[in-house]
Amino acid sequence: MMNLEKFTQNLLAFANDNTKTISLKRNEYLPKEGQIERHIYLFQSGALRVIFLTEHEEQTIRFGYQGSIINSLSSFFKETPSEFYIQAI
Repeated sequence: MMNLEKFTQNLLAFANDNTKTISLKRNEYLPKEGQIERHIYLFQSGALRVIFLTEHEEQTIRFGYQGSIINSLSSFFKETPSEFYIQAI
């Protein structure tokens, strides 16, 4: 079993090797519902909201702020379409 320190070092090494910077404008989306998530996002500034749509309404289920890590985790690991949107606010 891997200890937490070793896991953290491996995660940081992976992030350093696989990082790119993107900028979003207000109301732009990262993955949209139905797209497969391919990335993990670390926010340097701004804010995001995670939106889940039902047939009757739009529900904000989470916010991400500076320093937050966010993505569609189940889509990322299972390689299945995302069930929600991530929108820059």
